[in-house]
Amino acid sequence: MNLLDGTKDFSGYWNDAIGWPNDETYKGLTVKKKTSQWGGINKSLTIQTSNSYTFSAYVKGAGTGTTIARRVSVNGIEDYSLRKTWSTAFDWVRDSVTLTSPNIKRNDVVSVRYEISALGTDSALWTAGHKWEPGSTATPYMPSFSEVTVEDYPSYIGT
Repeated sequence: MNLLDGTKDFSGYWNDAIGWPNDETYKGLTVKKKTSQWGGINKSLTIQTSNSYTFSAYVKGAGTGTTIARRVSVNGIEDYSLRKTWSTAFDWVRDSVTLTSPNIKRNDVVSVRYEISALGTDSALWTAGHKWEPGSTATPYMPSFSEVTVEDYPSYIGT
């Protein structure tokens, strides 16, 4: 289950949500779009144990000469070792990053954001389906425990 609430439709409070209008849907999730530099939308998570936590999200980037960056912050300070950049346009991907001890510890506040770090021609960034989960493996998107419905669970035939 997702440790964050409001990730299916970006409901509730999100940091830096200004300038991120709804654009479309992807896999049934609300998509946010940004065409200006910096200000990546994100929702913080407070670490409950010192074990590993994995963040994942759907991301898509467009533009010639545009650079998109994934930036990870722990207690408001970017961990540059976890930064990822894309310097060419790319279709939807499920990006993920795992934070482990000693980089994180109990009560740390962590966040991951995607942003346009260098504007080019027709720059655009889309994101959807943000998910934090315990462990070191990114699993398919699921809403949080308080938001899940019967339809969110896979169905099985047989025994």
